[in-house]
Formats: sequence, C-alpha cells, structure tokens
Amino acid sequence: MPGPKHATASRRNGVLPEKHRFVRYLAVGGINTGFSYGLYSLLLWSGVSYHMASLCAMVLGIFWSYTTQRAAVFGASGGSSLLRYLAAWSCLYFLNIGIIACLKHLGINDYVAGLVATPPVAIMSYFVLKLVVFSNDEPGSTGHPRQ
Repeated sequence: MPGPKHATASRRNGVLPEKHRFVRYLAVGGINTGFSYGLYSLLLWSGVSYHMASLCAMVLGIFWSYTTQRAAVFGASGGSSLLRYLAAWSCLYFLNIGIIACLKHLGINDYVAGLVATPPVAIMSYFVLKLVVFSNDEPGSTGHPRQ
C-alpha cells in the first residue's frame, strides 16, 4: 500500500489522490446533474416524452461534462478518450432509461423517476469513466490499464 510519499508524488504529477478525485467528481457532477435534470424537467413540462427528454438532456450534458470531467476530475489531456466517453454514456443512457421505466411501472411519475435514477447512474458513471474512459489518459499513465 502506497504511503504518504506516493500521495505527494501523485499530486506533483497532476494525479489527484482517489479521495480528492471522488469529491471533485461529485462537485463537478453535481453542477452537471443540476443542469441536465433541469433541462429534463423543462422538456417534460413542455410536453416532450421522458425518452426524448432524457436523451436531449444527456446529449447536451455529455459534451459539457466531457470537458469538465476530463480536465478537472481525471487530469486527462487531449481528446483521445472522446469516443470511449460517448460509448460509455450510450450504455449509461440505457441504464438510466431502464431505471426510469421500472420506476414508472411501479407508478412513480416521470419527474421523480428521473430524480431517483440519478444517483445510481452517477455512481456507475464514476467507475466507468475512471476505469474505462480516462484510465489511459491520466498524467503519468503508461497507456496500460491500472493494476
């Protein structure tokens, strides 16, 4: 297990210690989620179906959050991870829609279902982004997945 010396070296190399990275992910994600959920609600209120409202909110949120999460959370540079990011969020979209559909089947309205689906999708997205999308783009990365 790495000691304090490793943590200091990681900060110097631009890699955040895991605890700080997760906190920063939550802060950046909170802002992004507020924007996306607000847009989702606005679209529902305008008469758009939950499928399209979720898709529109997610697509617009994806391009904003790619930039903020790549730089502010994972310390990655360049755009080589954009296709992985888009593929990951395509899968996460279906997870989101699946959760909303299950909740609707239980009689929960679209607004509450979208809100309840947010935490599990956010947690899953952190691990997908960390382990799949940005794992090879971090400062000091050798290009190989982490052990």
